[in-house]
Amino acid sequence: MSKILQENFFLSGGQYTALIPFDEAFRAWYPIDWGFNPFQVDSFLRQTLLNHFLVGAVDQSNVVDGATFKTLGGEDVTFHRRGNVLSVNGIELLEGGTPIDHGTMLFIDQLLFVDRDKVDELNEEYPFLESGPLLPAPWYESQFLSHALRTLSEREEYTYMVEYMNATHELGSYAPGYGIKSTCTFPPLL
Repeated sequence: MSKILQENFFLSGGQYTALIPFDEAFRAWYPIDWGFNPFQVDSFLRQTLLNHFLVGAVDQSNVVDGATFKTLGGEDVTFHRRGNVLSVNGIELLEGGTPIDHGTMLFIDQLLFVDRDKVDELNEEYPFLESGPLLPAPWYESQFLSHALRTLSEREEYTYMVEYMNATHELGSYAPGYGIKSTCTFPPLL
């Protein structure tokens, strides 16, 4: 966020509306233990953040149904009112607008312009950002060594190293975290 503020998207003295997603909106797209994290793609993170700011202070109580605004990221957002419920691009606003010195904060529980198709597209374009599953065997104390053994086992040029690692089970005792008691037991990888 600080990089975006330094890029002069916000005019000094200008009025803005921030559509603030709750933390859960971001967590919905984070991998639980392993997988693809779209927020590691700088351009995506930048665009996502900019698409949550509108030029001008939007007063939640006076927004008319169908009002459209442009985000700092260049996308259009449309507000709809059904009774007392106000939504933006189909996402219901959760709390009343909060006026601040240079605009307004509105709260939402989802990210704008982020969906499964977009995240899948990013995953295809940036596959190197996807983390692998944790491998506890054969060294529970060192997932790195366990992962290295599995990776090296798949390559013929490392057969000697794999044989050495299989024959040296105490290798894991030299890894950081050794001595942590675990209730899990795993058979050696052969």
